[in-house]
Amino acid sequence: IPSIAYGGDFIKKQEKLISSLYKQKNYFGTIGEARRLLFHETNPQRKKEITYFINANYFLGKQYKTLIYTIPSYKKKSIQTNIMLSQAYLKLKFAQEGIKTLQHYKYKSLSLLFRKKIFIRKSELYLFDRSLINSLFEEIRKNKMYLEKNSKIKKMIKDIYQYNNIYFRSTYVSMVLSTIIPGAGQIYSGKYIDALLSIASVAGTLYGAYYFRENRQLAGTLLFFSALFYVGNIYGAYNSAKIKNKSLFNRFVNKI
Repeated sequence: IPSIAYGGDFIKKQEKLISSLYKQKNYFGTIGEARRLLFHETNPQRKKEITYFINANYFLGKQYKTLIYTIPSYKKKSIQTNIMLSQAYLKLKFAQEGIKTLQHYKYKSLSLLFRKKIFIRKSELYLFDRSLINSLFEEIRKNKMYLEKNSKIKKMIKDIYQYNNIYFRSTYVSMVLSTIIPGAGQIYSGKYIDALLSIASVAGTLYGAYYFRENRQLAGTLLFFSALFYVGNIYGAYNSAKIKNKSLFNRFVNKI
């Protein structure tokens, strides 16, 4: 139906309605009315702007899967759209898929502004998972001459390299320490209360087994629990190192 059927000022009225819905954070209502406006729009540039606005409302409405579905070919989309798409993948915890949406951009062919935007968003994706940190270092190594032309990015790169100064705990070392002395692995990871509980549980049941040695059934039960606590102490040491490392990495990422 041509827009003239709604009166000459249909576009202005529709834009006012959309603005009102958007300010109310009624993102789904905004999408519906924006689609209606899109149907009546004839200017190609305006159509692109409205389409981007619709996609942005899917993102704001936390409809990340729908947003991804509506942008099937990311290589043909604008940088702004692809940045939003990468963020949708990040929200869904698909960091590697998010990186792919930005991977085809070459820093040397981008303006300084978009070099900054792309690098920040790609870094955010790489830093989502510690296993991707080496890929971020490789990204910096290959493009350092282009990235360091921006002073803020240069400082960010310096901060990223602080990763190499973090004292991550070895899960293997932690387990070996707790195998030799129950609780030692937990101390190595800074989990002192866990260490005390491990030592107390293993030592306490062992002492109980010795104390009640003449009662073979009770002593055997206590030895059984002592063995369980000993194995649990080793697993606890492994967990303590992992938790400590996750905490250290999250602190590093939050600083970035």
